[in-house]
Amino acid sequence: MKLLASISLMGLLMSPLGALAADTSTPEAPMNYAADVAVGMSYDGWTNVGDYNHSPIANVSSFYGTFDGRALVPLSSNVGVQFDGSMARTFDGGDIATWNNASHMGAHLLYRTDAYQFGVFGGFGVANVHNGGGEEEWQSRIFGIEGQAYLNNVTLWAQLAKAGSFETSGPSEIFDPIQLRAGSRYFLDANTRLDVEGGYATAPSAGDFAATASMVNWKVGVEHLFELDSHPVSVFANYTGSKVLDANDVYYSIGNTETAVNVGFSFKFGPHSLIDEDRHGTNTDMSFSKLPVMDSLYTAPLP
Repeated sequence: MKLLASISLMGLLMSPLGALAADTSTPEAPMNYAADVAVGMSYDGWTNVGDYNHSPIANVSSFYGTFDGRALVPLSSNVGVQFDGSMARTFDGGDIATWNNASHMGAHLLYRTDAYQFGVFGGFGVANVHNGGGEEEWQSRIFGIEGQAYLNNVTLWAQLAKAGSFETSGPSEIFDPIQLRAGSRYFLDANTRLDVEGGYATAPSAGDFAATASMVNWKVGVEHLFELDSHPVSVFANYTGSKVLDANDVYYSIGNTETAVNVGFSFKFGPHSLIDEDRHGTNTDMSFSKLPVMDSLYTAPLP
């Protein structure tokens, strides 16, 4: 009996599920006050950027910094509001075309239990773009529904959203994409997480000045949390991408692809571990379609 008990205990300690169970054994309300602030640096690359004649003539790259913040305010043990905000600024955009800066803010109204979460969300964003034709500014809005399921050391999530973007300078263009995002978060242990995400966006024509296009998006990433003098800080890295599948009446070619590598660190306020943050703290976000920015990243014909 002692031998069997020892083997069982060793298996529990060696298993990621056992580590998570040890970390989350104390009963806790699904909604708790929490916040995180993340600072990152990205290298962004674009291929097949088109000219005014829809011909791919250039590849574009840029370095930019990111700043993201989230805060969860519980309204009850199961209901809460999460607020999001982000800013990004290009440091070196090359000589042909780039977006200069972008920002967004929004909120999620969430209902959460120990097994699942669902809610609604909405937000507003602005992006400024420099290209061969000058400067363009885009304003975007988004609203949608979302859900998550908690399966031991795995979280599955999905979002369905309707977004709207319009150019505020120059000739009016309108994008009204429908976006689908889905992904999983896998916890190797309580403080190490792997992320996988995929998405699809399509913008049907909505008038004489509208554009029709569709694209796919993807993301893979990793995050690890450290306890520094009782102040949780994590480091993260991720690889993201977007690719245009088809386009009509826009200044990019089919196959225009954007990829980025982002690294940085995040300060945590409230959670004791990454899985604690996932199940009881800030655990969602929103993503504005890159169709307007990809539409604006055309360039004047090369000499």
